Amino acid sequence: MLSLLAICLIAIGGILAVITAFWYVFEACRVHILWGLAVLLIPGVSLVFLFMHWDVAKKPFLYSLLAMVLVGGGAVFAMKDSRIPISEVLAQARINVGNTTLESNTLQQELDAMQVEQSAPARKIPAPVPSSPPVQTGRVSLEARFKELEKMRMELNVKDPAAVQLFNEEVARFNEEKKRLNPVSP
Repeated sequence: MLSLLAICLIAIGGILAVITAFWYVFEACRVHILWGLAVLLIPGVSLVFLFMHWDVAKKPFLYSLLAMVLVGGGAVFAMKDSRIPISEVLAQARINVGNTTLESNTLQQELDAMQVEQSAPARKIPAPVPSSPPVQTGRVSLEARFKELEKMRMELNVKDPAAVQLFNEEVARFNEEKKRLNPVSP
C-alpha cells in the first residue's frame, strides 16, 4: 500500500501540472489567440512559444517543472513502499496441499523472479550452501523452504557463476516439489 506521503506528492504534483498547463495556454492566448490555439493543438509549438516569449511563459513553465519534481518524488516513495513482505506473498498465494490448482499465481511469480540472470547487479557474497534434501510435503515446509530461498536470493552474488547455478538448482527443486504437491489439471 502506498504511503500517505507518496499519495500526497503525486496528487499535489498532478493538480499543479493541470493548473500550469491551463495557465500556459492562457498566457499564450494573452500574447495572441493564434498562439493559444497553436500551443493547444499543435505538438511542439509550446516549445517554440516558450523560447520566443520566455518572459511570459517562464512562470507556468517553472511551476510545471516543480509539478514534475513532486510527481517524481511521490513515485520514488511509492516504489520504496511497493516491496511486499514474503509473509504477505505466501498468505496471498494460499497454497493448498492436495488441491489441483493454486488460488493465486503470486507464489509462482515470486519464484520466477528469483531465477537470476548473470547481468543482475551484484549483491553480498553468500556463505556456501550445502545441497538441501528434498522439500518435505505440506504447506508449512513449502513456506519455510520459500523463506530460505528468499534469504539465499538476497545474499546471492550474481557474479559468481557457481553460486548462481546452485541457487537456480535449488529454485528448480522447489518448483518441482510445488508442482508435485499442486498438479495443474488441463
